[in-house]
Amino acid sequence: MAGHKETPRQKMIGMMYLVLTALLALNVSTDILNAFTIVNEGMERTNENFEGKVNQIHSDFEKQYELNKVKVGPYFEKSQKAKKYSEDLINQIKEIQNKVIGYTEFGDTEIRNVTYEFKDNNNNTKDTTVTEPRMVPLEWIAAKADYDNPGIILLGKGDGGTNGEATILKTAFAEYKTNMLSLLSKEQADGLKLGLNTEPKYNTHAGSKQNWELNTFFHTVLSADIVLLNKYIAEVMNIESEVVALLYSNVSAEDFKFDVIDAKVIQKANIVIAGEPYESQIFVAAYSSTDTPTVILKQGLDTLFKKDHEGAITIDTATDGMITYRVNTSATGDFKYAGVIKVKKPGGGFLTKHFNSSYTVIKPSATVSADKMNVVYRGLPNPLTIAAAGFTNDQIRLVSSGGGSLSSKGNGKYIFKPSLGRAKEVTFRVSATKADGSTASMGPFKFRIKNLPSPTIRIAGKTDGQVDKSALLARAFLTAQLDDFLFEGVKYSVVSFKIYVAGGRMTPIFKDVRGPRFPADVIKALRKASRGTTVQISSVKVKGPDGVKQAAGVAVIIK
Repeated sequence: MAGHKETPRQKMIGMMYLVLTALLALNVSTDILNAFTIVNEGMERTNENFEGKVNQIHSDFEKQYELNKVKVGPYFEKSQKAKKYSEDLINQIKEIQNKVIGYTEFGDTEIRNVTYEFKDNNNNTKDTTVTEPRMVPLEWIAAKADYDNPGIILLGKGDGGTNGEATILKTAFAEYKTNMLSLLSKEQADGLKLGLNTEPKYNTHAGSKQNWELNTFFHTVLSADIVLLNKYIAEVMNIESEVVALLYSNVSAEDFKFDVIDAKVIQKANIVIAGEPYESQIFVAAYSSTDTPTVILKQGLDTLFKKDHEGAITIDTATDGMITYRVNTSATGDFKYAGVIKVKKPGGGFLTKHFNSSYTVIKPSATVSADKMNVVYRGLPNPLTIAAAGFTNDQIRLVSSGGGSLSSKGNGKYIFKPSLGRAKEVTFRVSATKADGSTASMGPFKFRIKNLPSPTIRIAGKTDGQVDKSALLARAFLTAQLDDFLFEGVKYSVVSFKIYVAGGRMTPIFKDVRGPRFPADVIKALRKASRGTTVQISSVKVKGPDGVKQAAGVAVIIK
């Protein structure tokens, strides 16, 4: 506050602002909850697709078992164990989801047959009955912002967080990975890195190392817990696909009477954060231990034809028939690649199989917004940053409903300058262009348009109290300044004011003044003024980015 002593009123306002800020920070943004709902829908679709791929691998394995039970039998039996281990763990995770949703939404972990009312695409009201809490779509759940009740189920009671379902799940994860690795040879198991990591990690907010339970589920909202549990289901299916694929690769191609060799691509993740590497494993289900398959691939293609081989990369280093493709990432967006894998046929020549895959690179980001703080200020160039999960900046477009001018600065940055009219709010609409060229609406966002606060008027750096006569004569003018405002460099100038000087035996002076400076006769009178003389300023008009407006006056006493 420019180095002056704060008045009790100013201290009280400052304290109220701190309390308000703390209260706003406790509210979870609706936008974040909506984002969790979108991510969860995508995760559930991914799990459905992943389940289909895993089932296809089991189907292929079963066909080879029927053709040669003696040779394939031991590996097929292990694949069935892997399937059973995975099904049991996934069912356990789903049961925990049931408990968390049931307890948080309905207050009962065993609730069944709940009726929900919803709107269909024609905005007609309909009822639907679900037989278990997990069947309730996340967007229908009223308690998705609850972060207390989920912790009771997941962490239990006590400070350690080890008395709930999370600790039971951590034990199940460890047992599952041990069981899955036991199905493989030592060489295969040693070279396999599994997910479902539950090691303790350093927590910045806690300032210490915390166990997996607290790091993962402490003070997280219900919607985030549901997404996390669905993520662990995806990791289980990923582990199952890797283990079964390795078991399948133990079968020699020479033992089959028809072409059973096919190309497989296993991704560590199909969405990666910019700066982290994308990695996938490309392999043949059956191979010769004396011959190394060769992979030729190229980015940006759906199919690699011979005419496209120029500029393609070749990988001919494999372990147990497994070839690893690894590429560093920096730019965000959707990326695809295609290639061929070549292996020697038992009778000579090469068998060539095509493959393709894709992945998405996103920026590391998190958003916390205060719902009541969606404000733009009249007369100022207000900066805005727009982002939409799953879309790059060049796919996103922002428009406004009026009330000012909007201009793009590139890379998702915009400037909005409200007009000097009377509009009280503006609506921004975000749209994104999808891969097929169609446009998706990302929803409207309303912002209030507010006038800039009035600046603080000072005489010789003072807003009230006593002032030295020498300081007053040296700085016989008014200044107007916005104190502690969000925008820097906002300037105001004094257009006019009324001044009243009285004290001692002097004749009182009352004048209308234009501009910020005291007139000469007032300065002359101040030189002769005695201690206790009052200088009072009123009817101050100032000019700033939002035009001319009134500002509060000020009064000081010569000491």
